[in-house]
Amino acid sequence: FNLTELPKRLCVIGSGPIGCELGQAFARFGSHVDIFSRSGIVMNKEDREAADIVQKRMTEEGVNFFAAKVLSAEQKGNEIQVTFTNSKTNESFNKTYDEVLLSAGRVPNVEGLGLKEAGIDFNAKGVIVNDNLQTSNPNVFATGDVCLKEQFTHMSGTSAVLVTDNALKGMNRKYSDFVIPRVTFTEPEVAHVGLSEAEIKQKFGDKFHQFKRNFNIVDRNITDGYTDGFCKMFTKKDSDEILGCTIVGHQAGEMIAMVTTAMVGKVGALKVASIISPYPTMHENVKFTAAGFRGTLPNEKPKWTAKLEKERKE
Repeated sequence: FNLTELPKRLCVIGSGPIGCELGQAFARFGSHVDIFSRSGIVMNKEDREAADIVQKRMTEEGVNFFAAKVLSAEQKGNEIQVTFTNSKTNESFNKTYDEVLLSAGRVPNVEGLGLKEAGIDFNAKGVIVNDNLQTSNPNVFATGDVCLKEQFTHMSGTSAVLVTDNALKGMNRKYSDFVIPRVTFTEPEVAHVGLSEAEIKQKFGDKFHQFKRNFNIVDRNITDGYTDGFCKMFTKKDSDEILGCTIVGHQAGEMIAMVTTAMVGKVGALKVASIISPYPTMHENVKFTAAGFRGTLPNEKPKWTAKLEKERKE
């Protein structure tokens, strides 16, 4: 963020949200961008189908992806020579850049704070807190990236309010009660809230329903020209309780708020489907995805259920 000139060649180490966001931005400004990660794929914590759409778009825009591990980086005059090991062949190779962006995770800045003397436990990941965000010293609370697994600006602010309520108002608010959305601001955006598909399978086995609505059949997306993407929602079997949702596409970050609100208010997918959305708007993506769960409840008429299940599969 302190650059004053556009680098002609930019090396991005790490293919997570920050690496992808800034890598795509610099590529659009005109830099030659290479993104390196051990796997060679982007955003490995996101829905694979959604991440693949983003990677395809970035590749089309000229961003290069490499599956490689960084061995060293050396400043040579105005250039930086980086040495890598290919993740597949284990062969070493060198590439030269004007700038290097390191986006492979964060390290908490807890040194020199006297935490040990204050009786506050911490480790390599940061300050250790309980569900009330209280440290091992009961008179001290922590908030933000230094103690949270979800390192987002919106969670730093939200957890600060929780800490204020618990520390100064004597409340018993818990961090685990939060329904936490996240957004990666690439183009297209990737937004998610709730459990991932892998987490749902691990927790519920096959006792869940899934429905996906592609953007290329939604009128507003067609009109505006943003047809890449989809809304994918999961509900608990024999219930319309929303377990999780991933949206990839234009304004995904705006649409995920509708699902987050439903989950916070414990509103099921069928209620979301009953919302009247102005036509044509992007929010119809969420509404009609939720409508896909009609016919999945056990108290619905058998013929109605069978017909809808058949249509959903087709």
